This record gives sequence, structure tokens and C-alpha cells, in this order.
Amino acid sequence: MAGTTATKAPRKPRATSQRAGRTTAAARKTVAPGVEHTEEALPDVPGGALDLVDEEVPEVARDVLFRRNGVAYTVPVTFFAADTLRYLDLIAWQGSDVAIAWAMRRALGDVGVEALMSVKNMSDEKMTKLVAVVHSRLTGIDLPKA
Repeated sequence: MAGTTATKAPRKPRATSQRAGRTTAAARKTVAPGVEHTEEALPDVPGGALDLVDEEVPEVARDVLFRRNGVAYTVPVTFFAADTLRYLDLIAWQGSDVAIAWAMRRALGDVGVEALMSVKNMSDEKMTKLVAVVHSRLTGIDLPKA
């Protein structure tokens, strides 16, 4: 049907509670499931909603993880919560191999990962120890001993 356009019927506003402290459907704009733009406080969240804003990123202390040809390669002593969440998300949706590769690159940077990959005769035991350090610092959970 050339030249005609279909129009949708306007959506009915969804019903919301009118209790004190709650916003109406008109005051909230749903962007995605679980994501709403609102300027009002959300008192329904236990303990109150947290207002998360980007803050200045502090310098993170680093420890030497390994040495290669006289060069020390370091990893953060602690990671940011966002890194931990990304790591867990990767494990859940793409698998542990992808998550570990991301974590090692996040911890060591491209140069550190390239240095690791240049070791032709690294034992499984040594590689497991390196990964275990990064994993435990990201999650706060030590990997079981093999």
C-alpha cells in the first residue's frame, strides 16, 4: 500500500500506586526493564535508593605479579567494583575463558599480557597461580588449591 502509513493507537498510561512517596507513571520515564529516569527519591528501596555518580578515579596501589627479562609487571592490589561486576557478567554470559582473558588484560595491560604470552615454556602450575591472584583480587574469593 504505497503512500499510506500505519499509526498506532496511543498507549494507555500504566496504573501506579498513589501512596505518599511514590511517583506516578507520568513522573517516570521507562528506558529499559529496570531502568527509569526520575528526579524523585525512591523510598520503596530498602534503606533508600543510592545516588551513584561518577567520581574522580583514585590512584590504585599495585604489586609485582611476575618478572620477565628484568622487567616487573604489576597488578592492582584492589579492583573497582565496576571491574568485579564486569568480570562476573562476562563469566555468566560469555564463559570463564573470556572472563579470565579480560581480567588478565585489565590487570596487566596489553604489554603485560604480551609478556606472559611470550613465555613458551610456562608450566600450568605457574599460569594457574597468576590467574588465581588476579581472580582473588577481583572477587575477594581465593580459588581452590589444585
